Amino acid sequence: MRSVGIADLVDVMSVRRARAGLLAEGKYRRGLKAYRRRMRTPLLVVVLPMFVLFWGVALTRKLDPWSLAAGAFLSAVAISVSARAGSSTGGSRPCKGCGRVYEEHLAP
Repeated sequence: MRSVGIADLVDVMSVRRARAGLLAEGKYRRGLKAYRRRMRTPLLVVVLPMFVLFWGVALTRKLDPWSLAAGAFLSAVAISVSARAGSSTGGSRPCKGCGRVYEEHLAP
């Protein structure tokens, strides 16, 4: 019978760690792919009308490039701020820990 040394244990542990890292990376990639798939339609609903409106204004109006760029930038900022403001309050979603509505945590 062969005795198990420290080197053998280290080899086994490094193989397990490598395998765990590969499994975690695969899970991360699958989650990222699912997130992108879920977000594709809402993103297109928001971005496509802005894109069409931008080009409609750019092609039909006589604007200097700085005004056009400033309008595009500020509209993008406004959309991102409104999207963040809508999602940060929690709304009436239940808490994952206890199931109560988010606002109930804030009440004294």
